[in-house]
Amino acid sequence: LMVRQLNRQGQPRWNFPTGWMDRADEDGHVQLPEHVVNRNLLMETGYAASQATLIGTALVREHDEEGNRLGTSMRLNYLCGQPRQTSYAVNDPDILAAPEWFTPDEIEALIERGEIKGNLTESAFRHWQAYRAGGQLSCDLVDVPN
Repeated sequence: LMVRQLNRQGQPRWNFPTGWMDRADEDGHVQLPEHVVNRNLLMETGYAASQATLIGTALVREHDEEGNRLGTSMRLNYLCGQPRQTSYAVNDPDILAAPEWFTPDEIEALIERGEIKGNLTESAFRHWQAYRAGGQLSCDLVDVPN
């Protein structure tokens, strides 16, 4: 399940539902990544999921256009189980249109044609492939901007 978002250059591209996680929610409660994943999935797609399994991580080194390091972050990639559409509303202003389902071969073609948001999207897809092939958590290093 992928959504349309703008990349850093302002071009529409396909991406997996993503989001940021703060240490605590708006009520001050500690957040768990699995809950944040499902909340972001619902906001960006209208789909709810019953579980979330960590399938990969990426250490992300962020740079500006001149190549200066801005910071480092950790990206956690999850696989959600039993998705079901609960709403047709997308409640995230960064999403350009309704989400769409793609087969793995279609995602490979999107990657080859440069129609995905960037290297982090490809990394997430590769983590899914590794998890599907052997049930193993995979990790990598990604430099951005991309």
